[in-house]
Amino acid sequence: MTDDNNEKMKDRILALWISQTDMFWRTFYHITFIAAAIFGGWYALIKSNETILSYGVLIIGVAIMVCHTLILRRMAQYLIVFAQKAGAEEILPHPGTALFGYPGHKLGQIIPMIMGILFLSLLVLQLTGIFVGV
Repeated sequence: MTDDNNEKMKDRILALWISQTDMFWRTFYHITFIAAAIFGGWYALIKSNETILSYGVLIIGVAIMVCHTLILRRMAQYLIVFAQKAGAEEILPHPGTALFGYPGHKLGQIIPMIMGILFLSLLVLQLTGIFVGV
């Protein structure tokens, strides 16, 4: 009976890890489309001399990227806990070398931060007058 419960626990941990990983990457994949839409909207507004609205688009872009970073960070916390529990049971595959020395969940959290910094930089550059009449 103990072995049966142990196998059920291993299966449950593995299922939770797979589910959390799937949610993490599905959330991460949307960042590309959101960032492209924000950048495209900002550029279209700049070209049509709608500077006030373009400020708003960049501010919203920064806010969205901050929210995405926080959401992905919380999801990563669950991933780490499930991976630790699964690692103790040796039920997850061992990946090779992490890209740039960072595991995927860390890279997934860095990308929206980079995009938020990019949008903030564009806002600062636009406020200084560099993007007037692009």
